[in-house]
Amino acid sequence: MKREPIVNEARKSNWAEMPDQEVLDYDAVSLHYNERLKYRERLQQIRKRDGWQVAYIKDIWPEHHLTLFLDETENVLDPGQMLFQEKAEYVRRLHKSVMKAHKAGDSSKESERLDEFYDKYWDWEIDETEQIRRYKGESSKDPITNSPAGGKIEHLNSGSRKGSLSLAYSTPENKRTEEQKKILGFVDSLPIDVKVLDLGCGVGSSFVKGLQELGKLKPLNRTNIDLDPKNIDVFKKYPETKVGISLVADAREIPLPEQSQDLIVCNMMLADNYLNHRDQRQILNEIVRVLKKGGYLVGSIGFAESVVGEFFSKVDLSGVQIYQKK
Repeated sequence: MKREPIVNEARKSNWAEMPDQEVLDYDAVSLHYNERLKYRERLQQIRKRDGWQVAYIKDIWPEHHLTLFLDETENVLDPGQMLFQEKAEYVRRLHKSVMKAHKAGDSSKESERLDEFYDKYWDWEIDETEQIRRYKGESSKDPITNSPAGGKIEHLNSGSRKGSLSLAYSTPENKRTEEQKKILGFVDSLPIDVKVLDLGCGVGSSFVKGLQELGKLKPLNRTNIDLDPKNIDVFKKYPETKVGISLVADAREIPLPEQSQDLIVCNMMLADNYLNHRDQRQILNEIVRVLKKGGYLVGSIGFAESVVGEFFSKVDLSGVQIYQKK
């Protein structure tokens, strides 16, 4: 049975006396800033004792309080002790610093700081999964899509990833890392008439949009498929000559011919905790069916890697996960 949030106003300041489960269940929406700090401290005590995952993704900050908290704790707070909400906002700030420094002419120091944060504190499976969920809003009750209606932000946020396509392209040629050169080399190697399927597209993956903006992908060679009709409605506002063909469809039954696609972006769908093994296998079988021999699968696949390995070889590219059909 679903446990109701604890909202007992009289006990708000007695965090030390409150049982652990009541603390974890507490709805912090009514707390003032100073009281919220005390509540966070109690949460962190439980996390420290029982493991970092306890209450890690719990929301406790409204936007203005989160900004204030990070401003106050800048260069003091241990990122390893951040809640997800704090960590994600901190990453956003680091990216903003990199872009600002890049425009000023030299972002090497800021980029190094961002890379260090990712290497030490960002879990690409757990954090990225949670990031995607929050970009889209609350999780759907549908265990297959797990994508709430009307997503507002791209679900494959390649633009913010270390070693991503957009970051590689925007970096001056003489300052590109080996990983960035590999990513751009991969894009250059794609055929001029490359056909791309954005599977479980949300409102469009940054990787696909990046290919299109770089002139590598012709709009009419792009297909967008999502189970959520409200996501597809976003594409329907534009002519196909700009965003390609957009369809409401189930990834377990992709409505495309065999071996018709050169590249499929399917980020996190195969890694979704709501998918059972049968659904995961069915989606993968469909991906294999519509992808040409030697074609590419792009995206985070999480625990599905062993299954994907039956049909694909991993391409050695840091920052973007790419697999080539055997």
